[in-house]
Parts: sequence; structure tokens; C-alpha cells
Amino acid sequence: MEQIEETIHPAQQIAEVIHRVWMKGLTTASGGNITVRDKSGNIWSTPASVDKGSLKADDIVCLNSERKSGYKPTSELPFHKAVYNKRSDINALIHAHPPGLTTFSMLKSIPTTDIIPDIIRICGMPVIAPYKISGVEEIIETAEMASYRPENCMEELVSRLEHDDPSVRFWAAMGLANSGEQVTEYSSNLLEKRNDSSGEVKAALAEALLAADETSEAMELIEETLADPDNHVKLRALNLIETLDESLVTEEVKNTIRRFEDEFENQEAAAAGYIFLASERLVDKLGL
Repeated sequence: MEQIEETIHPAQQIAEVIHRVWMKGLTTASGGNITVRDKSGNIWSTPASVDKGSLKADDIVCLNSERKSGYKPTSELPFHKAVYNKRSDINALIHAHPPGLTTFSMLKSIPTTDIIPDIIRICGMPVIAPYKISGVEEIIETAEMASYRPENCMEELVSRLEHDDPSVRFWAAMGLANSGEQVTEYSSNLLEKRNDSSGEVKAALAEALLAADETSEAMELIEETLADPDNHVKLRALNLIETLDESLVTEEVKNTIRRFEDEFENQEAAAAGYIFLASERLVDKLGL
């Protein structure tokens, strides 16, 4: 790796890698982005809204120097900067649009990643956030707090449960869910938000309440999300149930799972099909 860094300029690296990404169909013409942080701390970025299949080294933007390419850097730059600020060991980031993962995100379904042990060990369990237009700073900040040592910013995450934007509230709840034992100290804050207007946020709150050992309240929220009119919220709830021990699943939830297996079988809508598959797996797992 050191030899590559010394012999290939960051702009050339980015141009070559984004071309490979585009050639393999892992991003759209103007979608996706790559950044590299060089040894001097300069950040090099693919340009925004430019065909990624034809980029040249001269098109790559350098943020911290006088070099000009005539383009603006990627609009996702705040996400990249947030990672670089937190992780000194990371010096390159690739954001692509693989069709398979894009499909999972559209269906709001989490792919099974425990088939290959190394994926779980390196990446952990994936999380799907509610849809939001890119480049919104407060969502980025909250997602950053939720994803990297959330136990260090518990008070701030709790305060963001009150935010007007459901995407911010979602990430705040996910951060609390991922914070470890400390979340038990904030059970009352989670319980106060049980009536959130967003089904996505309720599902995240249920996960946080489970982490806080508030099992009965979490199961009540799961029952509510299973009744949400949005099929994607139902699917998120089913994905959460699949992670639970059988002893935690209430009879009410079991009855709903049985009903879903019949109700969503043969429905053409993609989300409905995934609800059927998740219900079918749970019927087998729970012996229903």
C-alpha cells in the first residue's frame, strides 16, 4: 500500500478507481463519489454531477490546496469529512450505488450479512436510515454520533429525540440503541418518545428499549409498528423480531406474523413480498 501511495498521485488513483466502479455497474453516470486524504492532509474528491465513467485525473478536486479543476467537490463531502475527523486510520472512502444494496435500501430490508464471518467481523450489522436528501448537516452529525462511540454523546443524542426532523430522531434512537449498557440510564427518555409520529423512529426506539432491558415496552412498540400502514415500517419491525430470543416474542406478535404470512403471500409489491419472506422465516423459527 505504501508503494502505491508513493507512485500513484491521489487524483490518478481516484480517476482509475471510479472508472472501475462505473465499468462494473456499481454506480450511475453521475452518482457515487470517492475521496482520498493524502499525507499532507489534503482531501481529494470526485467532482459533483459529472459523468463518473469519463473522469480524468485533471477533473479531480483538491480541497486544501490551490489546485483548481473547474468543478465543485461531491455534495457528500460532509459525510466523508466526518469520517476523517473521527478516524485517523482511514484515508480513502468510496460511496457507490450497487444495484443489489440499492434494492435492499428501497425495500427498507437489511441483507443477511452473517453468511460470511469476515463481513460481520469487519462491518458489523448494517443499518438502513429513513430517506432524506443528501447534504443535510444535522442528520450527518447525528448519524456520526450514532455510528462512532455513541456512549460518548448520550445527552446530545437524547436531546435530538426532540428534533423536528424524523431522520435526526431516527439516528438519535439508533445511537442510543448502540451505546451499550449506558442506555439503561436513559430509559425514561425513550419511554417518553413512544408516541413518535414516525413509524421508522418507533422501530428504532423499540430497538433502543430492548437494549435498555425495557422488554415489555419494546414489544408494545413492535406491535404498533407491525400495524403501521407503511409496509416498509412493518418490514423493519419484522427484521428486528428476527434478532430476538423466542421467549421475548408475545402471542400478539406471533398472531400478527401468522396473519402476515397469509396476507402478503402472492402480493406483487416488492415490500409486501419481503414481508411474506420475513414472516415465513419467523414462522419456522418460532414454530408457529
